[in-house]
Amino acid sequence: MSIGQMYAKSVQSSNLKDDAYHHDTDKLAAMALSKRLGSELFRVKYANDATSYPRLLEEWICIVRNKAIHRKWPVHVRASYIAKAALDYWLNPVCQVCTGRGFDSKINKSGEYEHDCKPCGGSGRKSVSGEANLLQFIIDMVEALDDMERISGGLAIKRLADAFDF
Repeated sequence: MSIGQMYAKSVQSSNLKDDAYHHDTDKLAAMALSKRLGSELFRVKYANDATSYPRLLEEWICIVRNKAIHRKWPVHVRASYIAKAALDYWLNPVCQVCTGRGFDSKINKSGEYEHDCKPCGGSGRKSVSGEANLLQFIIDMVEALDDMERISGGLAIKRLADAFDF
C-alpha cells in the first residue's frame, strides 16, 4: 500500500484513536511534519481538500516561475498557465476510458476482452493536454509534481519508520 493510499485511508477514518490497535494518526502526523508543500499536495490530492487548493496553486505558481527563470523559458510561456495546467492534470491523471485500470473491459471483434486501453496505452493515465507549443513545459512540471510527491512520501515513510523500534 502506497503512502498516498495510507494517507487517504487515514483521512477517511472515523476512528482517530492513537493506541496499540489504532494507527491512522501516524500517517497524518508523518505527512504534517513533511515539507509544507508536500503536505498540501497530499491534502488536496488524497484528502480531496478543496479549501487548500488555492494556497497550493499560489505556491506552485511561485515555484514554476522560479523554474521558468532558471530554465530560461521563452517570453510567450506564461508560468501561471503552465502551473495551473500541470497541477490540474496531476490531481486527476486517471484515464476516463479505463478508469485507471490500464485495460478496457470491452469485448473486441474476436470475442475476447481488450487487454490494453487504447487511449492511454495501458498506463491508466490520460495524456496531458494543452496548447501544442506549451505541452512539453506542462509535461515537465507534471514530472516535477510527481517527484515532489515521491520525495514527500519518502520523508513521511522515513518518519514512520523512525517512530518504530526495530
